[in-house]
Amino acid sequence: MRQLKISPSAKIWIVERNGLLVAASSDEKFYTMKNGEAQRLAAIDSKDATIKQTLAYEPMKND
Repeated sequence: MRQLKISPSAKIWIVERNGLLVAASSDEKFYTMKNGEAQRLAAIDSKDATIKQTLAYEPMKND
């Protein structure tokens, strides 16, 4: 995704319905290695504030 030509201020990321990051245009790794296996990062645990805040956002519901 880092190779896509987008605005320098833009960010792109893909998140599965279960909340795990699939890919991101930032330099942050979206996985960690544990016992030789890749463990994907939950988007809410991202170090990227934009990703984290977007996933934490809950729109107001009309009751």
